[in-house]
Amino acid sequence: MFCPKCGSKTFQDSIFCENCGGQLTPSKVNSLNVNKTPMNDNKRPEFVKRSRTASYPSHTASRNTYGSRYSHRKKSHLPIGMIAGLFIIGIIGISAVGAFMFVALPILSEITNEYEYLGSKDYSIEETTNTSKIWMVIHNSIGSINIEVLDDQSELLNAHLLVYSRDDYDLEGSQDLLINQQEDYHRVFFDSSSGIWNSNYEYEIYLYISINATLSFNIEMTTGSISLEVGKVTIQQLYLKSTTGSIEASFTNTVFENFINSSVDNFCLVETTTGSVDVRLDNVIYDDTITNQNWLISTTTGSVNFELLLNSVQNSTIDVDYDVTATTGSITLVCVLEGLVGFSLDPSTTTGDIILDEYTTLFTAFPFYSENYSVRSNIHDVSLTVSTGSIEIIEVIDWQWS
Repeated sequence: MFCPKCGSKTFQDSIFCENCGGQLTPSKVNSLNVNKTPMNDNKRPEFVKRSRTASYPSHTASRNTYGSRYSHRKKSHLPIGMIAGLFIIGIIGISAVGAFMFVALPILSEITNEYEYLGSKDYSIEETTNTSKIWMVIHNSIGSINIEVLDDQSELLNAHLLVYSRDDYDLEGSQDLLINQQEDYHRVFFDSSSGIWNSNYEYEIYLYISINATLSFNIEMTTGSISLEVGKVTIQQLYLKSTTGSIEASFTNTVFENFINSSVDNFCLVETTTGSVDVRLDNVIYDDTITNQNWLISTTTGSVNFELLLNSVQNSTIDVDYDVTATTGSITLVCVLEGLVGFSLDPSTTTGDIILDEYTTLFTAFPFYSENYSVRSNIHDVSLTVSTGSIEIIEVIDWQWS
């Protein structure tokens, strides 16, 4: 048989021309009564063997051409599909945005309105009751908590809630401070932690306490500040925590007893996530039954100012650990030490500096241990840890205290 395109002689079982690559049509094959028995390839010339194992340019080009035409036909319909899809998506998106705005706008309008003062609620506990113990559980979402111990107060507790709200909310719908007298203590409870985005009220809480009270504090603030100023009063539990806000806690000649229902070493927690922490311990007194006391003072993002004033030995058999940490921020330590106190200091920062006050003479290397540390029974160990930030240490030494 011969190729109809170039006229070259082809083999009987060939489908394509060995010379030009043209396809031999079925009608041509049938008209020549081609023998379909395969020919022994070894009998073919070498150039035929090579050409049969190689690709056919014209056939390959033909497939590329068909592919291009097919792709071109698909592209001609693609913009219509895309436009239709985008149109549908646009309608859905507009509907979703409209629904969101319908729900969100009233909420956004409410939470952006300023709080307005509604009035105050007043509470008290008479000191003539049969117990002087007060257990405070106060969780406030937005506002502040202010606690102060007064020497000249006749009531065991005086409490004032200043109430603020947005829009048309009234004073009657706000939270109350609940006071219940148990068998041997008064329980003061307040909880406005409904979530800051749904909060209709803001509360400024003022608690004035008699110096004769025995106190347990469980105070949490979501957004706002905590202020605690305590003189010579007895504390059995201390838990102060703020998510976003500052904490100021000052204790002067304060007596710490065994905590309520505590089966482990006593601990005091003062912690904020975002904000500053200021703690001042001025010659606090630990009950003789306490042998171990732990202070956990920390902030995640913010600063810690810690004043530790040890001018006298209040308990001869006490081991107190102060764990002060700041993840991103700074720590400032002001310490006043009495000579008979065993004292150690271990500051550490990952990224930052440890800065000593120019008048510091005691701290020459870290970790630091005071003279005769190992034989002292009144031990105070301070650990300062900052991940990103600096540590500043200010030392005041008075060896004349007896």
